[in-house]
Amino acid sequence: MKRTSLLSFLAFLLFPLAAQAQAPPPRLSLEQAIALAREHNPDYRIQLGEEPVAEWGVRSAYAAFLPTASVGGGMSYQGSGQARLGNFTSGDIGLGETPSYYFSSYSLGLQLSLDGSTFYRLGQERASRDVVRARIDVADQNLRSGVTRQYLAALRMRDAVDLARAELDRAEGNLGLAEARHAVESVTLLEVRQAEVERGRAEVELLRAESGYETERLRLLQVIGVDLDTDVELTTDVGVFEPHWQKESLIRMAMGGQPELEVARATAAASDSEVGMARSAFWPRLSMSTGIAGYTRRVGSDQYLIDRAEEQMANAALQCIETNDLLGRLNPPMPPVDCSQFRFTETMRSRILDQNRQFPFNFDSEPVSLSVGVSVPVFQGLNRQRQLERAHANREAAAHRLRGEQLRVRADVLAALGSLRAAYRAVQLEERNRELADDQLRLARERYSVGVASFIELLEAETMKARADRSHLLGVYAFQEALTALEAATGQPLTIPED
Repeated sequence: MKRTSLLSFLAFLLFPLAAQAQAPPPRLSLEQAIALAREHNPDYRIQLGEEPVAEWGVRSAYAAFLPTASVGGGMSYQGSGQARLGNFTSGDIGLGETPSYYFSSYSLGLQLSLDGSTFYRLGQERASRDVVRARIDVADQNLRSGVTRQYLAALRMRDAVDLARAELDRAEGNLGLAEARHAVESVTLLEVRQAEVERGRAEVELLRAESGYETERLRLLQVIGVDLDTDVELTTDVGVFEPHWQKESLIRMAMGGQPELEVARATAAASDSEVGMARSAFWPRLSMSTGIAGYTRRVGSDQYLIDRAEEQMANAALQCIETNDLLGRLNPPMPPVDCSQFRFTETMRSRILDQNRQFPFNFDSEPVSLSVGVSVPVFQGLNRQRQLERAHANREAAAHRLRGEQLRVRADVLAALGSLRAAYRAVQLEERNRELADDQLRLARERYSVGVASFIELLEAETMKARADRSHLLGVYAFQEALTALEAATGQPLTIPED
């Protein structure tokens, strides 16, 4: 289907009034309906949304081999006052009232942890992704089958409308014959009334068929995913052909690509990864970490720092004088220390002020840290053994389900092929019955027109003709239903075999 056809159909759906005023109803083939359903069907779109999640699961498994990184930072404030130092306060130890403080810090850390689950998780995530993709294929197959069946239902009702119109035309023709014979007094008025009743019944059947056709078209739009009341012209025609497919080739086709069978295979592969994950619990774990950090601090009062520095220098100068006095009293005396160096200078003041201005981003680096560790699990209450046994049981169950799915697919293909062949033979018989009913109705009309047969005989022939037409119609669409079932069993559309 061309994209322009889809765009034109969507434009008609979005602007129905304008489109109906300017153009005839849009034409919709079966393949167009399937393509539109892939774009708009809610359930199918929900299933498609699972694939990106599975893709990120695989990427996450790869990323597990890389170290994780963390960056942190913060700022804090501490007000002035008497700080508590254990059982004492700053006033108790002679510090007096402490000033306010501003703190800021940063940290950068790298951590890497490797164990058996890190390696087996990659395979498990890949297997899970394969399961998701297989389920999407199943959803696509179910969507195609659902749209096809609903499209066929709408086509069947469309053809039923045509049959009902043909029956109405014949009923009106019969009424014309009855009125013509009544005009020449060949039949009674009762036969004319019977013909009128039959025409009324044909009108009712036509009304019912038209209503059913409208309902099936609305259901088709619902399956596609378009919630609009729109007149759509269905363009795909159905036909009947002799199915020459061989059961062996169809079974090979189904075994190689049937979506539900692929889900079972992917699930079995995922169960193998589950066993590996359970075994990885016995592996040792390697852990490594490193990090860098920095901090800075600012005192809220510059004068507090200057006063503390001046006090320290004064105490140092006093200590120096006392030391010189002691050295001078020795015998022999020792040379004194130069106490002039213990004085508070403007250089010290500037350095103290500069250091107090490092907040908030002029950090002092802390020493780099690095750690490496290995841990070996020894005993964990037999939980690992239980998980491993459960994984083995799940793998065995998945293998049995896979075999059961293979048997089911084989049986579905054989049953669908048998139903298709039986439906083809039934259509051939119904075609023969319809031809006989045509001849019978033609003869009955001729006999009635010349007065040889009664109107009851004509009605019986008309009933047989209507029954044969409906049976043939049902047979044709039963063949299409069987073909759809065979395509679903094999998992892909089938090419019509050549004679």
